[in-house]
Amino acid sequence: MISEFTWPNHDLPSDKDAVKKLIECHGFQHDVAYGKTKIFIRTPRTLFTLEELHAKMLVRIVLFLQKVCGLCCRQMGQCWNSGHE
Repeated sequence: MISEFTWPNHDLPSDKDAVKKLIECHGFQHDVAYGKTKIFIRTPRTLFTLEELHAKMLVRIVLFLQKVCGLCCRQMGQCWNSGHE
C-alpha cells in the first residue's frame, strides 16, 4: 500500500517479489532478511518507518474513497450514510 508498484495490485510475478520491491523502494534492503513466508526486520526504526508510511497512505486512500463516495451520492441523489434503504 505504500508504493506505486504494489498498490492497489502488483504486477510482479509473486508476492515475494512485490515485498522485495516495496522494501527496495524505501531503501531498507540492507535491514531485512527474507524467509520462505516472512521477512525479518533487524532494527525497530525500519518497522516504525514502514508503519508511518502505511498510516499516511491509509489516510490518503480514505480521503479519496470519501470523495468518490460523495460524488456518487450527489450524482445519484442519495447517500449511503443516511440510513435509508
